[in-house]
Amino acid sequence: MIAVVQIKSLILKEFGRVKSDKRSLIMLVLLPLVTIIIFGLSTGGGPQMTFNVSLITNDYIGATSPSNYTYDSTLIDAFQNSSSSDLMFSLVVVSVFNSTSTSEYAQHLAVAKNQMNLGLIDAIVIIPENFSEDFGADNDTILECVVDASQTQYAAENFQTVLQLPIMYFRMETEHTQGAIIFLPYLEFDVPLSYSQLFNYMASMILPIALLGTTMNLTALCIVTEGPLPRMLITPAGKRDVILSKLITYTTLMIMQATIVFITASAFNLYSAGPLFDLFISLILVGFAGTSIGLLISAVTRTEHQANQIYIFAFILFTLLGGLFISVDALPLPFQIVIYCLPMAHCMPLVSDITLRGISYFTPMANINLLFHSASLLLISGVCFVAALVAYRIKKTEV
Repeated sequence: MIAVVQIKSLILKEFGRVKSDKRSLIMLVLLPLVTIIIFGLSTGGGPQMTFNVSLITNDYIGATSPSNYTYDSTLIDAFQNSSSSDLMFSLVVVSVFNSTSTSEYAQHLAVAKNQMNLGLIDAIVIIPENFSEDFGADNDTILECVVDASQTQYAAENFQTVLQLPIMYFRMETEHTQGAIIFLPYLEFDVPLSYSQLFNYMASMILPIALLGTTMNLTALCIVTEGPLPRMLITPAGKRDVILSKLITYTTLMIMQATIVFITASAFNLYSAGPLFDLFISLILVGFAGTSIGLLISAVTRTEHQANQIYIFAFILFTLLGGLFISVDALPLPFQIVIYCLPMAHCMPLVSDITLRGISYFTPMANINLLFHSASLLLISGVCFVAALVAYRIKKTEV
């Protein structure tokens, strides 16, 4: 009973200290709020990915009977008609060049590449010589595409997918559909077009980073910035009671932060295929991991400067090795084990499984990955709390 009273007194004291600390209040409320608002405003564009292209037709170079075939014109019309507001990907034909000689083709290609250098187009589609005659004779024809790969969203793989639609229109118009296989992808677990797709695809990364970073930073200073005198004036509490009281206090504050992040993200039309309650639970798990890690940082450091340095290093490490910039499955097994010991490797898959894949904790067929990432975050949190308790016990400091 005495221990409960001591912990209660420490918790009330800790809440009072946070209330009087303006910096903590800013970290608690303003920083996650501003982060989500800026992210929501900066990703509020439409869901479409538009590819601006220039077409160069060399069909009449060396043609023996150019008046007999006009398949290049049909293909150009198919490109111009393939743009649709109902599609995620669309093509916009910026310019069309008709070459009648190799020298004229070289001039047109130089103009198109200059357009690409200026950022006016994302790709150049070149219709080869004798295209109409070869296609009319059922011979193989090749479209040459020059794609601006400096922008990852315009990589060759994406552009190859976008080309399927005008090619399908062209084959239907020319009635050359025998033996043709047209690949039109249907995106499973896709964000509906009525939502901001960029915001919702990035939410599985931004929400955990914002919550994990703020909770770690807030808790990383909870011990090193406090002297022994305030604790001694309240109650002769032991080190275990001090750590436990701080865990309870900052877990409560973390739930407030998770609620702020959740409500703010929902205000920007956050899409979740799974239950919102499950999403809120996942944010609590992420925040609890950040709280425990920050508590460990605060327990092993002696000064505020050391705590800030370790926090920055740990946060950058978690972000870089969280699976956003590297493919974890492609790494050797020892590296995978190390990465899965870090929280961010579980935070982003956990949120995306709920928001995009619609997986729930409370369904009979709950995904094993969802349970694995949730259990891993709880395990990381428990290990960090025990390590913080041990480190604080052996730390030479007056209590």
